[in-house]
Amino acid sequence: MLLLLPAAWAMAPAEASGVAAPPAPTTGKNNPERTFMAWMLADADATPAAWATRTANLKAHAENLTAVSPCIYDIGADGTFAKGTGPRPYAQLYPHMKDMQAMGLQVIPLIAGPPNLAGQRALTSDNGARFIKEAVAEAVANDWAG
Repeated sequence: MLLLLPAAWAMAPAEASGVAAPPAPTTGKNNPERTFMAWMLADADATPAAWATRTANLKAHAENLTAVSPCIYDIGADGTFAKGTGPRPYAQLYPHMKDMQAMGLQVIPLIAGPPNLAGQRALTSDNGARFIKEAVAEAVANDWAG
């Protein structure tokens, strides 16, 4: 899991800097004062029972989460937007994202940049226009938050 805090929280203690301390975060779902995102990667156990357990664990803590970030997309060898394979299995993770959204969590997929120099070179051949168009269409179709 990744914890992101507002930049103001990284300041020196208020007493030392003379700057007022940031307000304490309020509690509650999707608190704008903080973000807590769970990264979702492939798992060797992709059985329905394993996913039921994962989903139940996330649901039990959904009040403390704001988003999940599944690693499900890649840069294709031809520079296109691609569904992940291998260690980034779209087929394993994607079917569970509607469950995450139903819990009120944002889905912000990760686009991996594997060691794919040919794909990265092809991606930049049209300034990424084709890739961006495909990525935006996928995000809109799935109601992804990012």
